[in-house]
Amino acid sequence: MSSELISIIIPTRNRRALLQQAVDSARAQTYKNIEIIVINEASEDDTDVYLKNIEEPRLKVITHSTPQGGNIARNKGLEASRGAYIAFLDDDDVWAGTKLEKQYEAFKRDSAIGIVTCSSLVVYQDLQIERYMNRGQNYLYSNEEAFAKIMTENFIGGASFPLIKRECLTEVEGFRPEVVSAQETDLYLRILANGHKVYAVDDVLILYRIHSMNRISDSFQPKVKGLEQLFEYKKNHFMHRLPAHEAKEVEETHIVEVSKIYTRNRKYKAFFQYFNVEKQKLSLKKKIQVWRNAFVHTLPVQIFKQNLQKVKTKRLDKEWKGYMDQNFKNN
Repeated sequence: MSSELISIIIPTRNRRALLQQAVDSARAQTYKNIEIIVINEASEDDTDVYLKNIEEPRLKVITHSTPQGGNIARNKGLEASRGAYIAFLDDDDVWAGTKLEKQYEAFKRDSAIGIVTCSSLVVYQDLQIERYMNRGQNYLYSNEEAFAKIMTENFIGGASFPLIKRECLTEVEGFRPEVVSAQETDLYLRILANGHKVYAVDDVLILYRIHSMNRISDSFQPKVKGLEQLFEYKKNHFMHRLPAHEAKEVEETHIVEVSKIYTRNRKYKAFFQYFNVEKQKLSLKKKIQVWRNAFVHTLPVQIFKQNLQKVKTKRLDKEWKGYMDQNFKNN
């Protein structure tokens, strides 16, 4: 396999400081045959000035005069790209220097692999570590296994995680613009429905950032709507492929996840209204899971967990310091 072009697509809006870290991590890749396409979604800060001053021949900037949304921005980047492989990078995430190199090498294992994901560290805005997220220990998912798994959970990760063959994206025509959240899960579902395999690189190759700067996860209504859209799409297009017990698991998991969004945001009235309608569809095990999630997201428990997290963060920062210094030294 020769060194083929990889296109990095970065949509951004009003996150100048975070964007610079993302772009720097893209430019610092040990895999050098890349192009970087930044889609500036009508940013009102100094993002435009920053992008104009970057001396990088591999960089292309597309500017929207009005915000089009992440799905359309990524699709515009895909249309403008030339790479045989595509890597989306959210403007608030950071890549290890070897991310693309290691993921590209993984495609050699099986010609049917369409997506290569990786493990990550979930970090706060200042890059302190919240938790380690293991996506798989150099594991090859068959298509049947991957498709069944994506029906109940996004085991691949957010948009910044995978390297994807271009043909996989063109087959499904990229992101669906109408999907308001869980866009990545929707994309992976449609790709895997076409018969592709998934490989999970064991290495931690991404810092996935959690913060309060305009994340859709901070707004419960779009999150719920996106989950409902995703479930309807599964039900209308794919659930007939599954045995009855697996289809039931998909529906029950969906109800649990929607309930979690309500309780996480302490929208208890909406939660009770939703749960009273849907609870008859749940097994006892799933009902217990719903109530456990509700308890975990009460204010006293959250305060207790936050205090425990401070101790855990200190331990994780110490444990991963050497790895962070070596693999994310440019950030």
